Amino acid sequence: MKQTHSVTVSLIVSMSALLACGAAPEAADDPMSAEQASAEQALTFAGRLPVITKPLVIAPATPVADLTLDGVMRYYGGGTPTLGLQINVTNVGDSPVTAASGTVSINGYLLVGALYQYWGGTAATPNTVNPGQRGYIKVEVPTFLMMPCNPYSVTIDVAHAMQSGPGVFNNDAGIVTTICPLYWSSPIGAKHLGHPPDPAIAGKTLGDIVSSVVSGRPGGELCSSCHHSSASFPYHPDVPINGTKAIDPYENVSGNLSWAGSWATQFTTLPVTTYPHTEPLKEAFDKWQKDGWLR
Repeated sequence: MKQTHSVTVSLIVSMSALLACGAAPEAADDPMSAEQASAEQALTFAGRLPVITKPLVIAPATPVADLTLDGVMRYYGGGTPTLGLQINVTNVGDSPVTAASGTVSINGYLLVGALYQYWGGTAATPNTVNPGQRGYIKVEVPTFLMMPCNPYSVTIDVAHAMQSGPGVFNNDAGIVTTICPLYWSSPIGAKHLGHPPDPAIAGKTLGDIVSSVVSGRPGGELCSSCHHSSASFPYHPDVPINGTKAIDPYENVSGNLSWAGSWATQFTTLPVTTYPHTEPLKEAFDKWQKDGWLR
């Protein structure tokens, strides 16, 4: 029994040595093995290096100086062969629009004019409208071409010399209406003033404001909150405080004076220390007077 165990152990040891020699020969037996292993390691390492890509370069955005029509234009003058026409525009781009000269088309008539900013604009450069702000292109037009409250086919920047940037000429044409006469009973809108009215008076009539049916002030005060039968102001209609009474523009109120030609004039010209009226209301009454005190 002892002999059998010795043979078995010896055989196992001999097979282990043989397999070890065949599976992993010593480096001394193969002079190229170390160099080959080093090369394989280098290739393996190189294969795991991160991929190097070029940095993404984003080109700066192209500035856009873009005018669009507001849908309203006004004209003025008389007694001369031409009228001054203001075509309302807004800069909807992200860069200022500067144009000392530009061509527009009105019902097919080509006219040359210049760009101006409206009051309140922040541009310091002449003939410039800043982004998000309003302005107008002023041209001289033949008197026979203009009629009040009339639609016209208008294209601005016909020669593509006023604006710059991609797509800026796609919104240059439209139907634009000359401003309309403002009546006592007209809901006040951009077509009467030439620009969007102040929210305090937008869509309201002068008649309703004076009659204290609605307020024309941003704080919501009615005319009769100050001007009523017991007030000390020269204008004190026969109406209770915060009351309502229909007032016709040609009706004598507080004596022999009516709104047509008298109270409206005082409303727009007296200093705010006497009558602290708002500028939007003064503008509306001034427009109504210039249009002829229309009922």
